[in-house]
Amino acid sequence: MTARHRVRKNNRAIGILVVPATAALLVTAVVDQPVIQQMPHAVHQPHRTVSAEAVDLAALALFAVPGAGVSFPPGALAEQDGGVWQRIQDVTLLTDRTRYPGDVTAASLDSGASWLTELLLARDPSTTVSGIDTGSFGGRVAAEALNRLAATGYDMASVFAVFYGDSNTPGTGLFDRYRSQNSTFGSDIPGGAVPLPDGTYLRVNREYDPIAYFPKYLWNPVSWLQIAAGFLFEHSRLDSFDFDDPQNVTTVEGNVVTVRVNSPVMPLLMPLKLLGVPTRIIQALQDIMQPIVESTGMYESGKVGFLPTPEKTIQYLSAIAAGFARAGQRLAGIDPPDPQPSEPPVTTAPTTTSEIIDAMEARDRELNGTPAPTARLATAQTSALHLAAAGVAADSVTADQPESKPVDETPVDTTAPEGGAPEPDPSSTVTTASPPAAGSTTADVDEATKPPVPPRKSATTRKPTGDAPKDVSTTAHPVASPPASDTAGSAAGDGDKSADNAGATGTGDQSAK
Repeated sequence: MTARHRVRKNNRAIGILVVPATAALLVTAVVDQPVIQQMPHAVHQPHRTVSAEAVDLAALALFAVPGAGVSFPPGALAEQDGGVWQRIQDVTLLTDRTRYPGDVTAASLDSGASWLTELLLARDPSTTVSGIDTGSFGGRVAAEALNRLAATGYDMASVFAVFYGDSNTPGTGLFDRYRSQNSTFGSDIPGGAVPLPDGTYLRVNREYDPIAYFPKYLWNPVSWLQIAAGFLFEHSRLDSFDFDDPQNVTTVEGNVVTVRVNSPVMPLLMPLKLLGVPTRIIQALQDIMQPIVESTGMYESGKVGFLPTPEKTIQYLSAIAAGFARAGQRLAGIDPPDPQPSEPPVTTAPTTTSEIIDAMEARDRELNGTPAPTARLATAQTSALHLAAAGVAADSVTADQPESKPVDETPVDTTAPEGGAPEPDPSSTVTTASPPAAGSTTADVDEATKPPVPPRKSATTRKPTGDAPKDVSTTAHPVASPPASDTAGSAAGDGDKSADNAGATGTGDQSAK
């Protein structure tokens, strides 16, 4: 073997050894390299891409803020307030425990308010209407965020919010029972209600909800019974609100409408109802118990105290005596006349959740005018961990989606589920209309087919950004008729429906309570 051959053989042997060794070192370096855990970056949760006919719903976004310790199960919005929130297609939930722990602490309050402020600032108020759906402690979080948002100069005319069981209720809410220099009921959060800035707001509180109507006189033993029973049977019920009940109490303070929803059976008597006790006996007991429970001062504004004044005590004792008399009449088979409800005030803002959403859609039409024939894409910011916690992957959509084909002349059943979506709640307002003829708009069809709603105005007059109108009207304004091509296409993407009715229900990108 020549020297040349020996060199080549040695080189091949070295190559056979070096290549696997190098590969092993590289693999080892990759495997042994410590992985740096990074905080999840903000991602964009896309709106579903929709056609021109469904553009009214495309520019609406809903942010759901849970209360303390509340976990929003999938489909919770389908039950809340009769499922009316299903009309909103884009839902962002603040259920990321790293961003918003949901505890009744000052740190949790600040963290949640900061996160919600970021999400709202990511929306362009000239093109997107933002709604907030919250309850309990989330009401305080949302109020903090709204004030931070207003301080940035954001156009608050594009913000609507509905608060259920609001702990931030002025005068009677849990937080306003305590002074600003004192902590609230065992937490480190200063007392006092946070006033709401410009915008349109609806506060819905059940009659015996102790979070919205916290007892004033804590030495009254009934106060603690009411707190326990009210929290168990009243505070967590977010469905079956009867806004037409004449016993409801509606108050208006500027741009905030508060509805105290009547409860036919008070929480302290709910166990008797569950046991099947006759209704007449329950009603007689409620005639007695109602003035006793109200003697806790739950409807009186002011800070917590110990006992009422002598004058108040006499008033409460007189009401309790009248309650015993009413109960005796009821047990004797004589139905006593119900006290005449006071006339509701003339409201300057929507008084039901349906009207809130109607106002959001009307505001969208004002902001965006005649829908463009091409689909649009709106985005909201959330966190990757939040999306994983919600268990919902964002739909893959494209802003350049071509215009869908014109709809035929066959009427479309808007109540039929599509894409495996659940059947909408029957209590939601749904109307079926024939497809509009060329030269008409879906807004025209909606106005002709919607059931009439009480007249209402906007919250306040303010100068919106861009080319938005100066007034915020909750009634849809006529818009210019688009070309015939503008009326083509049904909504595209998951859960999209034909937009013959802009208020048709549908499942959202995520579910919330």
